[in-house]
Amino acid sequence: MDADQPSQVTEKQKPPSVVTQAFDTARRAELQTGRPRQLLAAGALGVCLLFIAGMLSLPRLDEALTIALYAFVIAMPLLVVDYFSASYKANAEPRNLLLSALFVAGWLVGDALGPAAVYVGIVAVVWHLNSTAGVVLLLWPVGVMVIVVFVMLVGVLIYGWRKVRAERKNEPPTPKPRSEIVGDK
Repeated sequence: MDADQPSQVTEKQKPPSVVTQAFDTARRAELQTGRPRQLLAAGALGVCLLFIAGMLSLPRLDEALTIALYAFVIAMPLLVVDYFSASYKANAEPRNLLLSALFVAGWLVGDALGPAAVYVGIVAVVWHLNSTAGVVLLLWPVGVMVIVVFVMLVGVLIYGWRKVRAERKNEPPTPKPRSEIVGDK
């Protein structure tokens, strides 16, 4: 064989699998620090640890504190996943569905389920202190959403009213019908 000629491959080379591409992209991911999502996950993780440390001194846990303990224990690994998924920025190709699915799953698990579990734990602790305050804290987000939707609706109505008023002010006067000009009856 001649050394100048490249050797011919007899087999067709297969493109790398989606899994291989995902792992290659994950290896090339850039480490990021100080992102707001990381700070929120670390803060919520600190809240969990703080409440669990406070529960250590209690001789017994009532039902509300037991629920809080379970909620914080469930939230902690979710928040750790969120922290680490927020720590890396992968420059993935758009067609790499596996890696995109992994990042979306990390985002959903960390940003949705983790804080929700922390919220359940905090509500349970407040419920332990005072059941009425626990109900208020539990229902307050619903009230806030109703208030926000109402304010948004009012804002949209005011915007629409002002826009219609401005359009009416800027439109040219409507021409009079010919019958009014000539005097036809």
